[in-house]
Amino acid sequence: MHCYSFSFQFTCLITTVLSDQWEFLLLGQPYAGVESGDQCYCGYIQPMAHRLVESENDCNMLCAGDERQICGGHWRISIFKVKG
Repeated sequence: MHCYSFSFQFTCLITTVLSDQWEFLLLGQPYAGVESGDQCYCGYIQPMAHRLVESENDCNMLCAGDERQICGGHWRISIFKVKG
């Protein structure tokens, strides 16, 4: 997972998701991301390299559903490649 400045290249917004539902809801979309601790997105487009932030510390908000994990930040999105 990497920290990116937020961009609007995602194709879906998932508002409330339990972790075991991710795989079903992504429906083959290869990328997923979380912004501001609880805003979940998915999409087909690989994140743009110029949007990668210099410091991973910019993604510093705890996940609403699991406070042991980081889920983005203010105008920062934690993006990961979904295992297929």
